[in-house]
Amino acid sequence: LLSVETMADESAAAMSEMVSNIHTIENVVDNLSSMSSKQRDTTDEMAKVIETIGQATVDIAAHTRETNDSVGHQMNNMEAIHEYAQSLLVVAERLQESAVVFKKPNELIFAINPFTAPEKIRQDYMPILIEVGKQIGYRARTIIVNDYDALGTALKNGTADIGWFSPAAYVSTKNQLNIKPLVTPKMNNATSYTGYIIAKKGSGIKSLDDLAGRSFAFVDKKSASGYVYPKAALLENGKNPETYFSSTSFMGSHNKVIDAVLSGEVQAGATYSDAFEAAGAKAADNLEIIFRTEPIPKDVIAAAPGVPDEVTQLLTKAFENIREGVGAGGQAMQAAKINGFVESDDANYDVVRKALSLT
Repeated sequence: LLSVETMADESAAAMSEMVSNIHTIENVVDNLSSMSSKQRDTTDEMAKVIETIGQATVDIAAHTRETNDSVGHQMNNMEAIHEYAQSLLVVAERLQESAVVFKKPNELIFAINPFTAPEKIRQDYMPILIEVGKQIGYRARTIIVNDYDALGTALKNGTADIGWFSPAAYVSTKNQLNIKPLVTPKMNNATSYTGYIIAKKGSGIKSLDDLAGRSFAFVDKKSASGYVYPKAALLENGKNPETYFSSTSFMGSHNKVIDAVLSGEVQAGATYSDAFEAAGAKAADNLEIIFRTEPIPKDVIAAAPGVPDEVTQLLTKAFENIREGVGAGGQAMQAAKINGFVESDDANYDVVRKALSLT
C-alpha cells in the first residue's frame, strides 16, 4: 500500500509540474503573438522568450520521464498523460523555432544538450557563453534542448547558431551537417575523460560478468560515455546489451544515472569520470566503478554551417582567452571545473567514430 501511495504521489507531483509547464508555454505564446502584432523585437523581449522556452523544454523533458516512470507501474489508461507530455515537447520546440524570428544581428544563440541537471547548466555554463559573446560584441542567448538528438536539429533548422556537443552527438551531427568544430573544454587539466560503469557497493556486482540479468541505465544513445563506449565494451566482451540485462533505461543525463543507481531504481549504469567526481561523497562512498573505458575526447563546441568564418574565428579566440576565476565567466568555469578551452580538431573524434562503428 505504501508503495502504491508513493507512486501516486510521484505521479501527482509530475503532473503538477506539467501543468506549470503548460502555463509557461501559454505565456510564451502570448508574448510571441504580442511581439508579432506590434513588431516589438527588442533584445530583452527576445532573450526572455528564448530562454523561457529553453528552460520549459528541458523541464518538460525531465518531467515526462518522471511521469513515465511512475505511470508505468499504474493503470494503463494513464498512458494518455505520458503521450500528452510528449506532445508538449513538440510544442516547445516549435515555439523555439518561432522565437528565432526576433533574433537581432548582434545576437548568437547557443544550444546545450542536457548532459547534467538544467540548474547546473544555467549556473555553471551559461555565464561562460555570455562572457564569450560579450568579448566579441555579441549578446549570447542560451537554450537547453530536450535531448542529444535535438541539439543537431537545432543547428540544422536555425534554432541555434552554436552547439555544445557531447563527442558522440558531435560525430552524429557532423555526419549529417557540416558543423565547424571550434573549441574543446579542458577539465581537470585534461581534454579527455573516462567512461565508467557503476554499481552500488554491496550489490555483488564487481565486473561486466556480474551484470547478467540486472537492470541497467544508459544516458542517451548519442552520449559517448553514457552509451556508445559502454555498449561497445559489452559487445567486445560478447555481451549484447539488448538481451544481457533484465531491463534497460535511458535517463537523459549523467546525474540521473548516478542517482538511479544510488536509489536502487537500477542496479548498474553508465556515466563518466567528471560526473562521478561532481557527485562527490555520495558517489565515492556508495558506488563501485566496475569498468573504465579508454580515454574519450571531451565535448566540442561547434558552429552551424551558416555562421560566418570571421565570427567562428572570433569565438575560438574568445574561448581561448577566457581565464578561470576572472569575471563572471571565469568564476563559472571554476564551478564547472573547466580550466580553459583549446582549439578543437575534427580528427580528434575519429576514436569516437571507431567506437560508434562497433555499435
